[in-house]
Amino acid sequence: MSGHSPEEDVKASVLCVISASPQRIESRIVHAVADAIGDERNVEIVRLYRKPLSILPRLWRAARNCDILIVHSPFLLSIGAIVIGRLLRRKIIGLLWDDYPVFISGRRYDNSIRRRLFDWIENWGIDHIKLLLVPSPDFRSVEKYQDTVFCPFWCRSPSTISLPQPERVKGAQICILFAGQVNRTRGLENALALLSKITDGDFVLRIAAPDCPGATILEHPNVQYLGHLTQGELALEAQKYDAGLISLHPNFDGVGFPSKTFDYLSWNLPLLFAGRTYPWMTGLAEQIGIGIDGNTISKLYLSDLTDLRTDFAGKRKCFERRTCLDVDALKSVLEKS
Repeated sequence: MSGHSPEEDVKASVLCVISASPQRIESRIVHAVADAIGDERNVEIVRLYRKPLSILPRLWRAARNCDILIVHSPFLLSIGAIVIGRLLRRKIIGLLWDDYPVFISGRRYDNSIRRRLFDWIENWGIDHIKLLLVPSPDFRSVEKYQDTVFCPFWCRSPSTISLPQPERVKGAQICILFAGQVNRTRGLENALALLSKITDGDFVLRIAAPDCPGATILEHPNVQYLGHLTQGELALEAQKYDAGLISLHPNFDGVGFPSKTFDYLSWNLPLLFAGRTYPWMTGLAEQIGIGIDGNTISKLYLSDLTDLRTDFAGKRKCFERRTCLDVDALKSVLEKS
């Protein structure tokens, strides 16, 4: 008989902290991580959404009983958990996918005192996290993230049931959807110039966003503004399009993870990249055959996009296997941390 105490059979404990509403992708990612490791470890989830100060006593009690504390981007919203983790000398693991501060052409996108304070807190939190996991190797090309660990952890978007695609006659206008926030970081003026060039102006870009674009974009003859659409409305609207636009300002500094990619794919839309791109992410989309980098082509034809739809479901699954939660890799990281 082996002589070991009952305490040796107790599973290590992990505390996952969520600082976002239940509907947001951050919550879905952390819940997926918790589910993935729950068979080998005791996992508790504490949500800091809306009333973070009133939750701190419970967070303190939970952190005292854990071995590992997991937090997610943006770390500004989880700073209380990071401070408690440091005070209790817990191993803190961060899921990182946003890079702050945001710079365009070497200058801060938001230079306000408030934003500077937020960015300082964000990076203080990063500096006090033991291990940062990043969703793509592109992050490791940035000096301050060279010690991070690439571990796919993104959450799969539920696939949309496709409606019949509209019949497209040869030479039809290319229809492109942009869904998401509209601000200078998106570089939509540059994207419009690029689209005009590679399609000879034979395209329409429809923008679904809660914030109305500026006059320069709204007055463009190839642009239509749809206003704010819910996820359900977007899923239906997307069936009318040939591609989803992933656009960043061409002089956007730093690194990121274009999460809108997964929404477009769940709506069965091929990807069209414009402006700043990230080599691993864009290269993977092109290699698998679900996207085109508009910056690298001289002409874009409707047939280029319709060809990408061949076995689209299979190619989407292949892309997700490379980018979404890798349970074995995550467990290996936790074992070594």
